[in-house]
Amino acid sequence: MTKNNQNRWQLLILLASCFLLPYSLFAQHIQVQKADSAALQQFVQQLVGEGVIVKKFRFNLPPSKGAYGYYEDPKELLGIQKGILLTSGSIFNFVSSYPYEKQKKWGQSKGDKILSNLLDKKPKTFDACVLEMEIVPLADTLCFNFVFGSEEYDTFVGTPFNDTFGFFLLATQERNVENIGVVPYTDIPIAINNVNGGNVALPEYVPQNPTFYVRNSHKFLNYGGFTKLIQVRKYVKRKATYLLRVAIADVSDGILDSGVIIEGKSLMSYFQNIHINFATNSSVVDKKFYKELDETIDYIKAMNYKEYKILVAGHTDSDGSEAHNHLLSKQRVDETVAYFVKNGFRKEQFVVEYRGEMMPIASNETAAGKQRNRRVEIRILGANYVTQPTQ
Repeated sequence: MTKNNQNRWQLLILLASCFLLPYSLFAQHIQVQKADSAALQQFVQQLVGEGVIVKKFRFNLPPSKGAYGYYEDPKELLGIQKGILLTSGSIFNFVSSYPYEKQKKWGQSKGDKILSNLLDKKPKTFDACVLEMEIVPLADTLCFNFVFGSEEYDTFVGTPFNDTFGFFLLATQERNVENIGVVPYTDIPIAINNVNGGNVALPEYVPQNPTFYVRNSHKFLNYGGFTKLIQVRKYVKRKATYLLRVAIADVSDGILDSGVIIEGKSLMSYFQNIHINFATNSSVVDKKFYKELDETIDYIKAMNYKEYKILVAGHTDSDGSEAHNHLLSKQRVDETVAYFVKNGFRKEQFVVEYRGEMMPIASNETAAGKQRNRRVEIRILGANYVTQPTQ
């Protein structure tokens, strides 16, 4: 090879690496990994935050199937840094950088009747992945955070291929099973046809609950769209035992996959949920909320407050960039925590979350909705006792 040809090849390789490097970096920052059959206790326990005990758990599939595993994204592209991923296929089909042989082949494995009963006409389901946990909440409200996504977005929106999932809660002394995995402030189960941005191939189809939906714009993710980060909340009886059942399945066929990411440490229980709202682009606590804050402080102090942790989560509307809103939510949290510290609390008592615009509770298309989203949420977490769950 002549020197000129050698230089030409070196230049071509350099140019190719310049094009491929950004894709590789972005593709690799989201990592998924199969759960280890010898460490399933630790796998489940990573969901557990303050105020919840997990006594027992069970999966309907072995870890070797690859339908569930660890999820990690340091950049929090979907609003979650660490958690667990349950799918109706293979976790390796979530990120396109994994080799095809790791991804699920089309199949028609067993579905889930409880999920079928959630939907109109009770369609047949396939490829169900189910996690059941026996839990004890130590306060009177149970919560956790999740993101749902699917390969069926947006192409199959408005069709019978309506992949779904559910979070079912059952008190052990009762018979009624309730799905708490619903669109916020409704009883609508989350499924392809219930949360979406419409379908360009079906212009007559009206988008459903688009406030909680975002189309995928990243080539390294195989799913066509995702819900925004959503929180499940449910009043419960303190220290009672409940069965929490997480299930996801394909609907009408077993071809395209869906998945649900549950945020690590987000399975919590708490006593109160106080909202403090803010002016546009401001982190100053309005004086009209001082009375509510002072009442909350008195309430916590009456509970022997030094034994409890307090969650403070900051949120914004969608005006401005994501980076700006993340910083603004942090500033709102810092101002709120400072008010508590000034009244005798220790910084170590606070669990803080900076959510930016990732977790709306109302539409950002209206002034009233934006006002609701510009908030800090304050919760008194249940006192926690560390235990190891059993299978």
